Amino acid sequence: MPQSKKNSQDGRPPSFLREVSWFFKVLYENLFELVQLNFLWILSCLPLVTIPAACTAACRISLHMLQQEDYRLGKEFWKEFRRSFWRSLQTGGPLLLCGVLCGIGAVSSYPMLAQAAHYGRFLLSCAGLALVCGMAVHLFPLMAAVELPASALLKNAFLLYFFCLPRTLFALFLVIALNLAAVCFLPYAFPLLLLLVFSVEGLLAAAAALPGISLCKQPE
Repeated sequence: MPQSKKNSQDGRPPSFLREVSWFFKVLYENLFELVQLNFLWILSCLPLVTIPAACTAACRISLHMLQQEDYRLGKEFWKEFRRSFWRSLQTGGPLLLCGVLCGIGAVSSYPMLAQAAHYGRFLLSCAGLALVCGMAVHLFPLMAAVELPASALLKNAFLLYFFCLPRTLFALFLVIALNLAAVCFLPYAFPLLLLLVFSVEGLLAAAAALPGISLCKQPE
């Protein structure tokens, strides 16, 4: 979660609960911008091949929000989208594809859990999906903030999944809860999907990845 400047003035890291409170404060203060960001993300994802670049661009805007920096939302979004398109596709594309395959594996094996073979497949698919989603939480903000080769980005995303485990799990829990709520309450939840869900998920990812980004930016 993001760290408040006031909380860090005494040299001690803020508590996790204080960081969670800071996240929701940032969310509330940027609610209108998050609605705009949600529309931009949906628009830029219409050709599915652009989803990785859209995620990176959304994380760039989210990092600006968390760090209280000045930015022009539309201009900054499309600038990052163009800048990181190929890098996001080459690095984030395979990761997202693995997530889709793990999700399909979990859903297809769930009705047949009575059979031991399918039970193992279900658990393996769920574990793979949790790993991929946790890595994605760190990967796209890293791509938006740090210039590293694809192999280094994937390695750091994997390591930060565990190094920032409380933040990763908190972000994953809220992302899963948001998506489940949206799916369960369709079509009534459609306005929520259209207005906020995806941009809030990007803000969660950026908040969880922020400490890891600081580490990656430190000089050797």
